[in-house]
Amino acid sequence: MPRNQSFEKLNKPKNSKEIYRDINNGVIKENLSKSLKRTKKNGFLNTFSKLLFKLFLILLILTISLIAGATFAVWSFSQKLPDISKIESYAPSETSEIYDVNGRLLAKLHDEENRTLVPLKEIPVNVQHAVIAMEDERFYHHIGVDPKGMLRAAGSFFDKKLIKGGASTITQQLARNLFLTPEVKITRKIAEWMLAIKIENRFPKSKILELYLNQVYWGHNAYGVEAASRNFFGKSVRDLDLAEASLMGGLLSSPEYYSPHRDFKLAKWRQSLTLQNMVRLGFINRKDADKAKKEEIKLYNVKKSYKILNPYFTSYVISLLTEKYGDSFLRKGGLKIYTTMDPKAQAYAEKLISTEVPKLRKSNNVGQGALISLDPSTGFIKTIVGGTSYESSQFNRATQAKRQPGSSFKPFLYATAFKEGIMTPDSVEVDSPISFPDMGGTWTVHNYEPEYRGTVTIRDAMKHSINTIAVKTIDKVGVDKVIETCKIFGIESYIPPNLSIALGTAELTPIELASAYGVFATGGKKVRQVTPILKIKNRNGEIIEDNSNQELEQVFPHRAIDMLNDCTEAVIKSGTGTAAKLPGRIVAGKTGTTSDHKDAWFAGYTPQLVTVVWMGNDNSSKMFHGSTGGLVCAPLWKRYMEVALKGIRSKDFPKAGANDTKIVRNRNLRHITGTYLNNTIRENKVKVNTELVGKKVDETPKKEVVSNIKIKPSIVPVASLMDTKQENNPYVKDKSSKIDSNDLKVKETKSSIKAVIPEQKTVKLIKNETVRNIVKTKIIPIEKPKPVPTPIQIIIRKKEPKKVNKKIDQDLNNAMEDLKSVKELYNSR
Repeated sequence: MPRNQSFEKLNKPKNSKEIYRDINNGVIKENLSKSLKRTKKNGFLNTFSKLLFKLFLILLILTISLIAGATFAVWSFSQKLPDISKIESYAPSETSEIYDVNGRLLAKLHDEENRTLVPLKEIPVNVQHAVIAMEDERFYHHIGVDPKGMLRAAGSFFDKKLIKGGASTITQQLARNLFLTPEVKITRKIAEWMLAIKIENRFPKSKILELYLNQVYWGHNAYGVEAASRNFFGKSVRDLDLAEASLMGGLLSSPEYYSPHRDFKLAKWRQSLTLQNMVRLGFINRKDADKAKKEEIKLYNVKKSYKILNPYFTSYVISLLTEKYGDSFLRKGGLKIYTTMDPKAQAYAEKLISTEVPKLRKSNNVGQGALISLDPSTGFIKTIVGGTSYESSQFNRATQAKRQPGSSFKPFLYATAFKEGIMTPDSVEVDSPISFPDMGGTWTVHNYEPEYRGTVTIRDAMKHSINTIAVKTIDKVGVDKVIETCKIFGIESYIPPNLSIALGTAELTPIELASAYGVFATGGKKVRQVTPILKIKNRNGEIIEDNSNQELEQVFPHRAIDMLNDCTEAVIKSGTGTAAKLPGRIVAGKTGTTSDHKDAWFAGYTPQLVTVVWMGNDNSSKMFHGSTGGLVCAPLWKRYMEVALKGIRSKDFPKAGANDTKIVRNRNLRHITGTYLNNTIRENKVKVNTELVGKKVDETPKKEVVSNIKIKPSIVPVASLMDTKQENNPYVKDKSSKIDSNDLKVKETKSSIKAVIPEQKTVKLIKNETVRNIVKTKIIPIEKPKPVPTPIQIIIRKKEPKKVNKKIDQDLNNAMEDLKSVKELYNSR
């Protein structure tokens, strides 16, 4: 019935039908009671249906809203999750390793995590299966999250005998380890599920397993399967058998608790469970499992695995790399560092210093020692020993201790003098007391022994370590030039600009001294740097530093080095360093002892090896008198070199080429000796050895100066090369006099060679440029003024070479007789 239609009931006659009239339009209808009842019933049903429909609509809207809200929440939550694409370039913290020259592992460097990455293809299948069997047996079947695994884990909670894996899949664990914190929250768990699914959709199972095995913690600060393998068994994971693999596979659920280092029986129980699961999953058969279970497993000493070998050498490498690359990159970058250390020589040097220094403590009050050895042609450091015991003192005296080198510094000043042309090994100086003004007082130079030798050659001055001549030499050469030489040789320590540095008062480290002496061993050549590092590879195997082909650069005149080596060889043959002789080998070196006996040194070298030994006390207390470098250091140097050079053939020091230096000798003219410099002289039957030393002369126009020549005092007995400027001549006591009789000035022009002493009388020797072509000799006797010996002038005029004729031998004999007459004249007066 329509909503707006209503009826009223009318009076009706007896036994008649009920009559109704429509109120709206007056239409009368009969018998409407059934229709009205049916209409009321249908209205109720319609109303209820409408209510249900409305409720459905409301629920539908709510459901859609909830789904939309949840979807938005998930989307919003997922946007905050880490980007799993970073896994492709993920580089976890990886341990760096240091090796000696033979590939022996010296040290592992890591930060909080000790880890070494290994590709999955190099990890044994048994290791992979052992981990899967205990951590995620459905690894190859789930999508990152495993509901069955969750139910299985719940079942194991009630049945402790059932141990088939954890609730978290390997993928979930990887997601948690890589991206999430360990906090226990529902949001973290949801994030873990979502990340696991995303990882499974993005990466293959092999990549996921490789990341997991290299990332997961195995206890004892070992991260990743390689570090764990070396920690437990002392070998690479590549070499593990089934018994060892199954033992490791059972540890991951609680690595510290199940560790075999903590409780071996408990670890074996976990191994048994692992083998049981591997058999059930079909990874291995029962026979192999039983065999592995019975196998005896030898554990590696975990404490030993953390020990740094050869610590003085290794710690120096670490300090250099930390300074260059930074500590974080060094300890997390997975570097492979290959050093230049000779393990045999290093071990012997450590033993030598640790055993011999305590003996010297009793006899000489020596408290500490250091030794460093390097190859001068490559710059490779072979040995570093910084003290008697690294455990008691980590201070590396070989690389860090700055001490006064004493007389071992003298080769630098003599090399400078040879370079400047001021002297040669055959030049002579007077060993006598000498004093200099010093801070309002006087500094008097004394020798180590209270004696003076008079006139000696520079060679002998070096051989006997004469202090007075060293100071006289540096005064001639100039302190600034000696300091410049030290810088050229690679010495970086500050050297004060005063004369006392001739006696080794500037403080140097043993490594600096060894590096600088390397220039002597190579004929004046120097490598870019001395280094203990051969090469470095990054985690990808790419070489990031390579020192294997360092080139030698000529930094000092070879001729000057030849003369220096002539002197330092004499030190070993018959000087203060005889205790360092090596039979059958060419050896050169220099002892060093400070005047107060606080430091003793021996710096010696062969063409293949430079080694420096230092002895002293950390508190700079004095050693006993007589504790010289030749006594306490040279014998240890010899013993070390005998071991370090074993199997290496002996050879001579490199010599300068023919265009640089030529030495010629003559048995007959033996009074004329020395070395030609910057001049080529052919050796003939008649050989003369003179010296062209390159000293310019004020009296000769510069354009005419060729070089200077030193004439040995056996011809002019008291002559020595000297600067004619009196203000630069500290040895002339009376400054008003022209020049000391011991000073001989020599110059060479294009036409003649002159040796000048301040008088007008002359002795003339006329000869050709080629020594053997002597044509005529004329001697003019001179008077000898008293008390100064008669000075002379020797003029050697050059003529064009003439053909050698039969009169040469007679002319040479005549020349010799004339020279003898000159000598007799001086002796008689």
